[in-house]
Amino acid sequence: MTHTIVERLRVVLMLAAVAVLAQACSPTDQGAIPSGSASPANPRLGAVPASALAGEIAIGGSDGHLWLINASTGARLQVTHGQGGNDFDPHWSPDGRQLVFRSTRFHFPDPEGIGLDGILIVNRDGSNEKLISGARGGLAAAWSPDGRTIAYSTAFDQVHERLAAYDVATGKTRDLGIYGEG
Repeated sequence: MTHTIVERLRVVLMLAAVAVLAQACSPTDQGAIPSGSASPANPRLGAVPASALAGEIAIGGSDGHLWLINASTGARLQVTHGQGGNDFDPHWSPDGRQLVFRSTRFHFPDPEGIGLDGILIVNRDGSNEKLISGARGGLAAAWSPDGRTIAYSTAFDQVHERLAAYDVATGKTRDLGIYGEG
């Protein structure tokens, strides 16, 4: 029973974090919330001052696209522009030049219902978007520490889920022969 409560709390906290980040990515003319704007009507207890933040955050926005948010200024940059689905679950390459992400813009045979989506890479400026999962789709993509390989779960035979390794330099995918539940 305690495990169920902890899991529910974890889900609620995750959904709250996603809602806050998705709102920040809404395409509006609003700028960043200025540091020090706490008031009795808008308490920001425990908030990290914007001046202490650095780097960029990549998120899937409520509009179905990937966005980069500058952590210190709040400036937003739309990365993906595809239609007919949602881009989500972005992960930075180790060198910070590319993102790997999932997308529902593509439809794949999924007789076992494991949730296969497109696995794509894109440069941080939105250029050179490429579907790397081929006609199989995939789940749970992650970069290798050296950035030369992306591992993800897929169903090479459209039934049994296994890990795949995509070589970024050659564009070739190989079956690692290991069970790969996403």
